[in-house]
Amino acid sequence: AVWAPPFRRTEPQTPDTQIPRMNANYGTGDAAKALVQDEASAPTWTYGQKVNIMIFLCLCCLLDGVDFQLLPSSFRGLEMSLNISLDSLARLSTCQGLTLVLSCPFWGSLADHGLPRRAMMCTGCLMWGAFTILLAVFDHLWAMTILRLLNGIALGMVFPVMQSIIADIAPPEQRGRLFGIALGAQNLGVTLSSRAATSMSTRIIWGIDGWRVSFSIVGCVSILVGISLFLFMVDVPKPMRISEINLVGEIAILKDYLKIPSFSVIFAQGIFGMIPWCVLSFLIMYFQYVGFSDGTAGSFYMIFTLAHATGQVLGGYIGDGFWALSADHGRIVVAQLSVALGVPCVWLITSVISTDTSQGVWYCLMLACLGLVASWGGSGCNNPILSEVVSLRHMARVYAWSYALQSFCGMVFAPTAVAFLAERFFHYKSDDQDIQDMPPRRRQMNAEALGDSMTYLTLVPWVLCFTCYGFLHCFYPRDKRRAAENVPDGALVEGSIAQGCPDL
Repeated sequence: AVWAPPFRRTEPQTPDTQIPRMNANYGTGDAAKALVQDEASAPTWTYGQKVNIMIFLCLCCLLDGVDFQLLPSSFRGLEMSLNISLDSLARLSTCQGLTLVLSCPFWGSLADHGLPRRAMMCTGCLMWGAFTILLAVFDHLWAMTILRLLNGIALGMVFPVMQSIIADIAPPEQRGRLFGIALGAQNLGVTLSSRAATSMSTRIIWGIDGWRVSFSIVGCVSILVGISLFLFMVDVPKPMRISEINLVGEIAILKDYLKIPSFSVIFAQGIFGMIPWCVLSFLIMYFQYVGFSDGTAGSFYMIFTLAHATGQVLGGYIGDGFWALSADHGRIVVAQLSVALGVPCVWLITSVISTDTSQGVWYCLMLACLGLVASWGGSGCNNPILSEVVSLRHMARVYAWSYALQSFCGMVFAPTAVAFLAERFFHYKSDDQDIQDMPPRRRQMNAEALGDSMTYLTLVPWVLCFTCYGFLHCFYPRDKRRAAENVPDGALVEGSIAQGCPDL
């Protein structure tokens, strides 16, 4: 049963009939009450409805991945055509990440209080499509900055809502694989964007800068997907409770969940875990400075993102398999194993393999290994565990909080940190020349500067991430047992910390 296809034709059934959900009371707060109410209110989904929902969710994830990689894939084209420094390019990424962080919890709360999630996803796709097309039109940095800020608001409307829908339609033993499929689709979008946008970014197409053409194409496709969502996707409704929204209540719910140690650890892990993946978006620029052509650099990154997409789907299945072996520790072991295998791969790519075009085969091999093994944490551990300890009524806003924190550290901190380290400590110098025309020494210095920056900003966060997962071995089994015993909030937290970790 663990290795069955993502959907079974033994529907209809409620999502929680096969394996009990953590529905015991964590205390007296709103989060605790909602956990108790979830069992009776869970809807029934047919096989066809699930397939319809997952198809459109995967389309949205695909577009989210395309948008995530579109700007990094065009860094060199923007640097050449608009004479924008690496620091300014990093600030463009930071602007989008900032508004994404600020808007995610707001949209998540609206979704949990009954605002139609299909309409929210449709609106988000239409908005980010329009803003992406406008980005292709403007030349001024201030205008592009404003559009990136607005684009972050549109993105915040979509991704957390998608994750909450998956948690609604899937039982616990299938959530890993469904999260894996969705995240795999997202990385397929990164793959398509990295290959196509990179090869187009520095070219002139019909007298137009190639990066402008790629931005326009992505914007048009986003608008078409938004229209398709509105016309054809099955909606996943929630009871309308918009009048209940208030800031004090939202903060109280978050505080209620933060009293669950395993929930807090997942949050802390996400803060560190997102940084390396955003840092690795500079790999394309790194390979360009090594001396590979734009097309070859895009192909290398495509290999990495394809392997990453495959690894996330694989991680979902591996997580479900280890969950069957040990419901308390299986998913956590998968996440720690993934981090431990990813660290040496990054070190070899950015620090050991020489910056020479003759090493292309080794780059391809290590990029494929990195993508396959370092991507199991989200689908195999984080998302399934969150869906077990969080009420379905609060799922969208909790994923929004989690996504906001991760995105803040990834999209806001990572690009700025790479630019800061490369320029201030490792002697990176921006240049509007074509890379092939640059002096070999300057090109090699820039490649080494980017490589050293990426090394520090991937290895250190991943070591911290591995450590955070270790605490889950202590807290997650205890949280489940104490939930079944109806232990009050304070005792749950204080007891977990004071009494140690007898489960290890």
